[in-house]
Amino acid sequence: MNSYSVIRICKLKVLRMRKVFMICLLSIFALAGCKKEDAEKTTEEKIIGLWLGVENYYEETQPGQPTTIESEDLTGYNFNFKANGTLVMDSAGFNPETVTWSVTSDNKLVWGYGGGAFDVLVIARLTDTQFYLEETGTYSNTNGDDVPYKESLRLKK
Repeated sequence: MNSYSVIRICKLKVLRMRKVFMICLLSIFALAGCKKEDAEKTTEEKIIGLWLGVENYYEETQPGQPTTIESEDLTGYNFNFKANGTLVMDSAGFNPETVTWSVTSDNKLVWGYGGGAFDVLVIARLTDTQFYLEETGTYSNTNGDDVPYKESLRLKK
């Protein structure tokens, strides 16, 4: 075997090794580029945790009267939705109130006060940082008139 053949064999081996190296390198990049998809969280999983109060908005329309609108700043109020189905609401640790909560569908939340009393609220917005609950309905005033109302609770992370 002459020196030319040895050099040629060495060059072929180097070329093969480069091909193998490039294939390995491309495989690593291809696998690294594949991101494991996070499973979509359930509505309950999105809700669980500490939410901070932003605003409580209320409007009603008495017959023959202009719409009354009230807004309450809820800064300082905490709403801690726990995985065990309890919700602890408090303002700077004063008089915390504990109620139960559950999600009945992707857009309905029920919280109960005990003794059979409960509210059914619509989940109007739920993101990683915003949580809006709404309740609409009517009640009878002292004259027996039906009064429509809408109440919104706005929370943030």
